[in-house]
Amino acid sequence: MSDRSFRRTQPVRKLWQWMTGSVGLLLAQSDEDARRLRALGARPDQVQTTGNLKYDIRVGTETPITTLLRTHLPQGLPLLVAGSTLAGEEEKLIACWKQVQGAVMILAVRHPERFDGVATLLDQSGLKWMRLSVWRQAPQPIAPGTVLLLDSIGELASVYSLARVAFVGGSLFGAGGHNPLEPAQWSVPVVQGMSYENFRGPVDALRAADAIELVTVDRLCAGISELLFDATHAEAMGRRARDVFDAQAGATARTVSAIVRMMERL
Repeated sequence: MSDRSFRRTQPVRKLWQWMTGSVGLLLAQSDEDARRLRALGARPDQVQTTGNLKYDIRVGTETPITTLLRTHLPQGLPLLVAGSTLAGEEEKLIACWKQVQGAVMILAVRHPERFDGVATLLDQSGLKWMRLSVWRQAPQPIAPGTVLLLDSIGELASVYSLARVAFVGGSLFGAGGHNPLEPAQWSVPVVQGMSYENFRGPVDALRAADAIELVTVDRLCAGISELLFDATHAEAMGRRARDVFDAQAGATARTVSAIVRMMERL
């Protein structure tokens, strides 16, 4: 239960309590979520913490797009994958990229209806850039400094596997953030903004392990560059991120077990 949902539900707490009164089981992602459910009126015996199912998602190591990119990216060239970006974040990333030499950025916009608008921003930036949908029709070696616009759906999770550093969007301007576990599963260190209330549990776990870098808008460029050009630091931080991901696995089994136990009592 996000900060926003918790705030919005409190004024109708009585209604929420009545609606959930006959529910046999409420399964929470974290102890904090469980606390909030009880604060809204759920009975203690209704609520169990079983964990975040997103820790159990596994993406294949090779997909057509990752194989294609891997064979056309220069060996050892640092790659930034900026995923699930929202309005305003692309401008900041483009401004940062004008200061970066010797790296490639894959920019994955959150909403498909914004692909063309971000393409216009890239046109105006003076940077070398290509739409991945166009590049993949006639792949050529990718030059340092290039921005690739990932204008497709469903490929970001596997593309993260190629990154030295991931920027997770929706986090610079108060939108609540997106899922940092997608890059963490590939041992990729994460940089993101200070807004992460939609994924508080995973971010807090990564923070406790020093496996994520939270940055203000002013620190965005420095936070990315420091990891992008320090492979030793990035690899160590990425390993810690993967350790967090692995340690939190098992929520699916715990959730199924809790449901089965409840059904056996019926």
